[in-house]
Amino acid sequence: MEELESLESLLRDEKSFDINVLAGAFEKRSKLDKRFKLSLIIFTSTHSPIELFNSWHSRDFAFDLRELNGFYIIKLNRILKRSTNDSDTRTTAGSFGIFRFGESNIWIAFTSETPYFFKNGVIRFIESYKPDISRVYLSSEELRRLFEKVEDSVLGEVFVKKAVLYSNIKEGQISFKKAHFQELFNTAENECSYVDKVEYDIRQNDEQNYHGFISRSLISYYYSGKITNFFDKILPILVDMSEKKLEVFENKERKYEDVQAKPINIKFPQNVFKDKYDNIRLIKALEKVSFGAVAVFHKNPYLHLSFLDFIDGSNFDIFVTNQNKMTIIPNYKCSMYSLMRVTDQVFKNFKEGKIEVAEKRQYSFSDFIGD
Repeated sequence: MEELESLESLLRDEKSFDINVLAGAFEKRSKLDKRFKLSLIIFTSTHSPIELFNSWHSRDFAFDLRELNGFYIIKLNRILKRSTNDSDTRTTAGSFGIFRFGESNIWIAFTSETPYFFKNGVIRFIESYKPDISRVYLSSEELRRLFEKVEDSVLGEVFVKKAVLYSNIKEGQISFKKAHFQELFNTAENECSYVDKVEYDIRQNDEQNYHGFISRSLISYYYSGKITNFFDKILPILVDMSEKKLEVFENKERKYEDVQAKPINIKFPQNVFKDKYDNIRLIKALEKVSFGAVAVFHKNPYLHLSFLDFIDGSNFDIFVTNQNKMTIIPNYKCSMYSLMRVTDQVFKNFKEGKIEVAEKRQYSFSDFIGD
């Protein structure tokens, strides 16, 4: 990132550096170059990703890491193989920054390098540490709440420039252009679709003061405007939403001394399980999870299946015994990473719902006595 190199020549020492200084350099460059884009990815790690990076890495990656006052700069080089022939390769190289948001388990990596480096370098490097590092996914309803909170925070209005929606039922994408964000989400709700990506403006007094992008997989772009809108307003909201989702998914695998499992419910706004064909739709959605396997034990009238994640060995049972709810019951190996990606697949290929920890059932003496 050329902004970092320019800053380092101006700063007295490492302690003079902080994220706000670098953010100002990005905003300055965006005013000079209309093609400028700052790319960011938000992810979670229960352990320090810096310690993970230093402990091991794929042979396809080479990197140099250094710290600047709690902020980390990584110069990364990746070798991409075009075929099984080791000599048929190309490389992508650049630098990116990474920092932890406060005392949370949420981390942000970002770069102003090319989109190719961001996708094939930064993102692939971070994802190579799964399941220790996990992506965070938001639903359409959570994205709607994000924009509602942003409007309240900045005392402005959020307008969609472009957006991509996908149907829960049909193949293909739906394009959406130029309207207030509420119209976008109302359209998605009415058409049984989910919002995947949004390019948007924040306007105050009919003037644009921020131009950005957000996806449900928490990839974000800053194009222009007051960058403090992202770091001081948008980012804290995203972190808060992510942490609430992590509270549901963390530490759900059963321990051998546990008497009860720790079920998770997905509640849907309507009755979506009306007959066996709805059960089959859910099965097909789960079968689309990459590197996973589904075993169906009972299909009608209630649904019972088991899911196995080949990436980290996570496994859990899924039950549908209610028309508007499905229940996930984690087993002795069940990671937050696996729960995150499976529930996102349900939201994309079946129906979006609300994720919550199931209430513990209270038993009485009569439960153990027959009629």
